[in-house]
Order: sequence, then C-alpha cells, then structure tokens
Amino acid sequence: MSEYTLYVNSMSPYSIKASAMLGSVGFPCEPETQNIVTRYAVLKRLTGKTMVPVLRRGEWALNDSTKIARYAIDWGATSLVPDSPLMEALAWIVEEFADEWINRWFIYSRWHNDRDFDEVSVDLGREMLFGIPGLQTLVGRAAARMIRGQLERGGVSGENLDALEQSRDRTLQALEEALDGRNRPVFGATPTVADFGLYGPLEQYRRDPTGGDRMESYPATRKLLERIRELELPDPELESPWLHPDDADAEPAWGLLETIWSEFFGVYWRILLANLEAKTEGESSFEAELADGTAYRARAAGYTLGRLDHCLDLLDRVMAHRAELVERAGDEWVRAIDDATARLADTPGGSARLEGYQHLRSSGQ
Repeated sequence: MSEYTLYVNSMSPYSIKASAMLGSVGFPCEPETQNIVTRYAVLKRLTGKTMVPVLRRGEWALNDSTKIARYAIDWGATSLVPDSPLMEALAWIVEEFADEWINRWFIYSRWHNDRDFDEVSVDLGREMLFGIPGLQTLVGRAAARMIRGQLERGGVSGENLDALEQSRDRTLQALEEALDGRNRPVFGATPTVADFGLYGPLEQYRRDPTGGDRMESYPATRKLLERIRELELPDPELESPWLHPDDADAEPAWGLLETIWSEFFGVYWRILLANLEAKTEGESSFEAELADGTAYRARAAGYTLGRLDHCLDLLDRVMAHRAELVERAGDEWVRAIDDATARLADTPGGSARLEGYQHLRSSGQ
C-alpha cells in the first residue's frame, strides 16, 4: 500500500498534471478518483475545499497542483525543476502561464461547445455518482452548468472569444514549430513543472471532441502529450527515454519559450495589471487591452492580485540573473521585463506592489 493517495478527477487538467508529475519521479502514491462521498468526507473535511487534485497522507492533505509540485521537490524530486536558478524561475513562469491562461481557452472550448459539454457532463456525473444510470446524467449536467456559470464570471465567456482563440492559435503554432523534430522536454533534459503544466490543459483539450479535432493539425504536440501521458499514475512508464536522457546538456526549446514570453507579457500580464487597477480603484470589473488589439473583460478578483504577486516573485528571481539571461536568450528578454515593470509602476497601486522586489525595482528605474 502506498504512503500517499492522490485524489483526482479524470476531467481535471490539474489532476492529470499532478498524476504525471508524481508518476515521473516515483513518488509513493496511488490515485483515487474523487466521488460524491470523498468530495465531502475527505477533501472538504481535510482541506476546506472540494477541488482536486488533493495529496493525502492520513489526516494530512494538500490541494493545488503547484503546491503538490513544491512538496514533491522538497521530498526529493529535484528533477522537476532545472538545475540553473534562472531556468528554474523560467520553468515556473511557464507553469503559471499554462495554469492560469492556457487553461482559460481550453476551458472555454470544453464548456461552450455543445459536443464537449454533453460528453463531459456525462463523464462528470459518472465519476461523481459511481455510474448510477439516469441520475448521473442529471447531476452531471447540473454540475456542468454551475461550472460554466462560475467560469463566465471569471472571463471565460463568449465576449472574450477573440482574445482566447487568437492566443490559442499562436501558442499551438509555436509549440508545433518548436517540437517538430525535437525529442526533448521544454527545458532540455528531463520533464519539469513546465512540461507538466502544459500537459494538463493541452491533454484535456486533446481529449475533448472539439479540441481533439483541432489537435489533429499538431502532430508534434500530440507526441509530446503522448510521452507525458505515459508517466501518469498508477503505472508510469519509468523506463521512458524522457526520464533517462542521453544528452543532459540539451538546450531549452527557445523558440517556444520566446512565444510564451511574448504571450505572458502581451496577454496575461496585461490582465493582471487591469485587475490591479480595478481593485485599487474599487471597480467591480475590468477591461484589459491586449497586445494583439483584442480585449479581455472579467470581474476584478482578489485571487488575481495573488497571481500578480506570484509573478512578481518569479520575475524578480529571473532578474537576479540578468546577465545570464542576456547571454542565453538575448537583450529582448530583459527589455520585456523592463517594459512590464514600467507598465506596472504606471498602474494605480503598482508602485506599492513593487516594494520588496529589489531586482525588478532596479530594472524599472
């Protein structure tokens, strides 16, 4: 019997992310699919929330896939981040972008396309209610409608379709170009939190009818997903060549990272700042003008302020290695951070947010 249990849902991008991540490092863990009983008797009781994934050992429990990743690293799974402090910070930025932005366009596709909505509603009801005929369909559709309503309040809605789809197309194209002919994870050697972060939403998108049709045009990306899928619990393929590289010094996929860098600042960063301005000014919603000319509208949220602080910490860690970043990636990477820092300083509430981030503060001066 394994020391830990990982509670998951097969339709959750964060669940399959955590499953593959823990599977890849031989973490002593068995997956268990969440149902209507464990949702409250275990997850709600131990964490105060009903979200998956949840890692459990006895009466101790931890939810959130990023926290689970950090716990696994402290446990000894150091391969989940690159060796270089600079590359580690960049890997966490990719993970953040995938968790908080790529998930949005995947989620929109799932809950606003009828084929996807109907199929996932049935699956959701089956997992929650042990496959009870009739009732599982009713409960699944009710839960799906509730989820869609919650997501729309956060901006995953039709009014933001242009922004979501244009970013989707740019990201998928960059992935395909970077991975074509490349049999390596994003950061070169073994898969890191960056690969698993991308895997969660992209694999779920591939599994849905609409996303699956579109992903037929991206064979190299599908190959990436297949390799990571082999690492999921309960039977990870620990002899996978991805876990035993013959070239430990392989370079990162810089072309992909450049596109993510551009999307991070041109899309996600602007949403974070628009939310900050709205919260500072006491507004209930915001509209962010994105770099591609589209707009993104959503309710202002305290949660998003937390994401901004997390990104500031990561960017400050990147700028602590400014010279290395210039040497490895070029001046434009630093200029992007300088511009982003200046944009933050000009945003109501932004200067105060920069306090404590010495490398960013010196960058923006």
